[in-house]
Amino acid sequence: MLLEIYLFVDPLDKQCYEAEKAVEKVARTLKSQLVIHFIPLLSINVLNDFKNPLKKRFHRSVPYDMVINYKAASFQGQRCGRNFLMSLQEQLFDEEEAYCHEIIMQTAAKQQLDLEMFDEDRQSKLVAETYHSDQVAAINMNITEPASAVLFNTRLEDSGIIIRDFNYESLLKYCQDSIKESSYLEEVDSENANDPVEHKIIKYADLKSL
Repeated sequence: MLLEIYLFVDPLDKQCYEAEKAVEKVARTLKSQLVIHFIPLLSINVLNDFKNPLKKRFHRSVPYDMVINYKAASFQGQRCGRNFLMSLQEQLFDEEEAYCHEIIMQTAAKQQLDLEMFDEDRQSKLVAETYHSDQVAAINMNITEPASAVLFNTRLEDSGIIIRDFNYESLLKYCQDSIKESSYLEEVDSENANDPVEHKIIKYADLKSL
């Protein structure tokens, strides 16, 4: 493994859903060279983003509930959690299903989760604690916008770059160039010194523990 991507997501946001699909596709392309993580981002600004029509369609408690269920599914494996979240999003966004306990459990069953364990975990104190750890990580890294990805090259110790407004092709190029030349991320940061929003080198050792 050479690269890690941490994608900060609002579960009730179509842009994040598209970003998740792009990251997953890049991971399939690069295979063992890349490890990916989805980190929920539910700041006050994110929760109160009423320009997002989904925030009007669903009760304001839904994003947090989706995150708790995602974290519970992740206890059975990171990939299980990601597959659960994206399957749930597909049903809510594309198929316009209502959000309810039944669809949560149906999604868990479709992803072949241990349903008894899933139901216990989603009500556990540990799930809530991991959610709060995610929010602290986002604050410490100054991540304020959903669909922000942090790309790490393990040969650069704890240096990473924040990438926004990417698609599959652009993210794949970032990753491939970083694999070819470990100094690539530092070069991108230097070239975009006047564009701190889109590209910013960060250092955050504790992120690796998430």
